[in-house]
Amino acid sequence: MQGWHDACPMRLPPWRSRDINGMYYRTFYHSPADRLAAETPRASHARPSSAAAFSATIHDVAPATLERCQRLIGCIDAVGRVPMTLLIVPRYHHERSTPRFERWVESRLRIGDELALHGLTHLDEALPAANRFDRLRRRWYTAGEGEFAALDRVAATERLDAGRRWFARRGWPVRGFVPPAWLLGPGAWSALRAQPFDYTCTLTRLIALPHGEQARHCLRAWSIVFSSRAAWRRQTSIVWTATLALWQRCAPWMRFELHPSDIEHASIAGAITRLLQGAHAARREPLTLGAVRDRWCWSPLVDREHQCSGRNAHECADHHVGRVVQAEHHARDGDDHCERTNRECRERIVIADDDRE
Repeated sequence: MQGWHDACPMRLPPWRSRDINGMYYRTFYHSPADRLAAETPRASHARPSSAAAFSATIHDVAPATLERCQRLIGCIDAVGRVPMTLLIVPRYHHERSTPRFERWVESRLRIGDELALHGLTHLDEALPAANRFDRLRRRWYTAGEGEFAALDRVAATERLDAGRRWFARRGWPVRGFVPPAWLLGPGAWSALRAQPFDYTCTLTRLIALPHGEQARHCLRAWSIVFSSRAAWRRQTSIVWTATLALWQRCAPWMRFELHPSDIEHASIAGAITRLLQGAHAARREPLTLGAVRDRWCWSPLVDREHQCSGRNAHECADHHVGRVVQAEHHARDGDDHCERTNRECRERIVIADDDRE
């Protein structure tokens, strides 16, 4: 019997390389958490427990983007009412919150939207990467906004704790953490595992975070996301998202990852409307990320003997997270350089905590 993972396959090209033990493994992953989730074996006999669903997630929600967020939500609601996940940045580009913004967030909570932490400042303020790939990824691909791409565990913990305190002071529930640009370095991943969040996301997966002795779970779904920074990016992403939606027509979950800047371009706004109309026409149920996590993140991250050599799932996952991101940088420059880099990074970053307001 064919499993629902296999019903409508969508895979990246098999970029592979050989590790020191002679085993092959995939190396071109968006983040270490993506690599971690990729180790999850696919179930061959499972099917969705209920009707297919879709989610609409709004990134970069902050006072500076409020007007565009409202217009974007209006575009979504014009197709049909959808409970959304709002990814909130407490100090977006170091700006403070405003009473108007907070009243609006509370109004969204009252109608069933969900909140998630989306970084603290949404700025990558760590020192430049030592290798070319990471420089391109952190500066060109993300426009310098991959806040958690290069933080060590201590710096990442400080930001995550500050973000949770910011939510707690307002009495707002926060279930998940989604790193800016979905970039999560090994230090940040280690910090996140110690936090009480229910889930995180990568470009291609939603990961249910473990509590206590629970195993990690994940659900595969490629993000339907637009790039609006240049005309060629907009046109390319419109074609890509339409193709991706077609590939995912059989999937149990489709995820629309939208940004405030999307609404500034009529071509992207029209594409969003068409994709949402298709999801409603297919009678997909609209869910928040937390609801998706509760319904479908059931596939445990278990051992693979040829990769883990008998270690348990948690140790295996930590091993791969530490090996994938910036491994070349770590190997070449050594632990002393990494410690110095993160120390200098923390000295440059003043944690914007409302305790000092």
